[in-house]
Amino acid sequence: MSNFKIALYVRCSTEEQGARANPEGTIKNQEQRLRQEIINRNRTSSFGELVAVFVDDGVSAKDTKRPALQRLIRAVEAGEVTMVMATEYSRISRNMRDFASMWELFKSFKCAMVSLRENFDTSTAAGEMMLYNMANLAQFERRLTSERVVLSRLDRAQRGLFNGGVVPLGYKRCDRPGHLEIDSDDANCIKEAFDSFLKTKSIAAAAKWLNSNNFIPRRMIDGGGRKARVGHFTVSNLHIILSNKVYMGVLEYKKQGEAQEAAASWEPIVSKETFLNVQKLLSENYRKRKTEMKVRYPYTLSGIIYCKVCNDALCGKTAYGKTTRVGYYEHTWATRKNATLVNKALECKMHKRVPVKILEPAVHAQVEKLLLEPEISESIVSEAKKLHAKIYSSDESEKSLRREISSYTTQLESLVDRISKIPSGVPVDEMYKAMQQLGEKRDKAKKELQEVQKTNSVGGEFPVELSDYQEFLRAMKVLWFSEDSSNELKEKIVKKLVAKIDVEKGNLDIKYYAEKNHFRREMGTLVSRPSSEGQRNVVMGEIQVAELPKMSQNLLSTCESSNTICNGAR
Repeated sequence: MSNFKIALYVRCSTEEQGARANPEGTIKNQEQRLRQEIINRNRTSSFGELVAVFVDDGVSAKDTKRPALQRLIRAVEAGEVTMVMATEYSRISRNMRDFASMWELFKSFKCAMVSLRENFDTSTAAGEMMLYNMANLAQFERRLTSERVVLSRLDRAQRGLFNGGVVPLGYKRCDRPGHLEIDSDDANCIKEAFDSFLKTKSIAAAAKWLNSNNFIPRRMIDGGGRKARVGHFTVSNLHIILSNKVYMGVLEYKKQGEAQEAAASWEPIVSKETFLNVQKLLSENYRKRKTEMKVRYPYTLSGIIYCKVCNDALCGKTAYGKTTRVGYYEHTWATRKNATLVNKALECKMHKRVPVKILEPAVHAQVEKLLLEPEISESIVSEAKKLHAKIYSSDESEKSLRREISSYTTQLESLVDRISKIPSGVPVDEMYKAMQQLGEKRDKAKKELQEVQKTNSVGGEFPVELSDYQEFLRAMKVLWFSEDSSNELKEKIVKKLVAKIDVEKGNLDIKYYAEKNHFRREMGTLVSRPSSEGQRNVVMGEIQVAELPKMSQNLLSTCESSNTICNGAR
């Protein structure tokens, strides 16, 4: 065989090995060796042409949940790649079951695989056996390494040493490995958190008191990734603090699945007596879940409905009026993030509640129009093809750049917080210089992100053909209008056809799935939800729908009268 359409697969396990931390490291080395191999083989025969390079930078091979690998598989299925090359088979997978599945898939699409380290002829029985043996050894090596790491972490935990990850608020790293020291500013926040909870006897009230008295948790996280804290106390993050035994000098760990404790190598922030009193009060406040009710709103649009203004998800809730129960969709952060703030920081100008009796019938009506009117499906496929031709990006480097931009933004915000606390007269020139450098790095990363987003890549998600789309719609139409059709079945059909619904001031935009692999997966299935992979990457045809039906005065007054009751229940 010759004239292969060749794709290179390059991977490293950690960010420290990756291209950003080490531009001249393993990622570049792997790609260079593979490119040179193609040149050498093309000197003696028409080996093939390089069509794409797939890079998973800082991603483990424990499973197949890797963006670049998924694009590679899609490229093989689409016939865009007929040869996959890697420096060694363990770069592709270290899991025997996953490797066997991928190899069978590649064979079914007549795609060959070449490894520079293990050069076997996979067209023979002996060569295929050796291929599986190497994959088995890669899995064994990964599990052996994992066992060594687990034993090492267990030994450190038994001695009360810090094992890495996020440094708890109130502590900071010190020169002694495995030890932490108290950060006086943040430790004061922690002490006040325990004291205020004991006084108010309520997590929500304690969090509100802390926020209103300017006890602000540090946003910048030490260790455990680049994410930042929310910047104020909420019910959830305060509960985590109050339940963490780290603050009374106890380290929790697991040994063979059983919870164990050891005396920590750092000083406690709160006394054991205070901590135990807090746990007793938390236990007394604990409320079990309400029993399931026979009559419930199904909230069929949960998971696909969003606010168009702030892009926050809307979730189904129930309010209780004077004579009836009213279902509605509301912002998910409305109670979780804003409940403990005196001045609401996350308000959205769009109306907060959308009644179920208005929204769901409106969506069902538009889905029925799609099933009944062929010209709508033609418009969706046409728009999806235009969108795909104009902008498409699904590269791992985009995700890495977004993380980098977020990190620079968080560092800038942290510096601003620090400068605001420095007394007047203390020089801050160095901090302003650091802020300028961070701003320049962020701007550079944003420009790189714009360039990445412009480039198309092999293995992308392509629009479905009109004939296939209409065939799928005909099958859904039969189910939708059948005598046995139920609300549960209609919910599943909606979520097979609709990728996202944006709501704004009485209007809604419906974005329908229009991607080939989505319908390939869904064809013939009636019970599974559509894959949630990539509402960011999925190709969608967008149809803007006219205004929602006007709310009846009755329903509107019911919603308004239920506000006080519903808010009190929170």
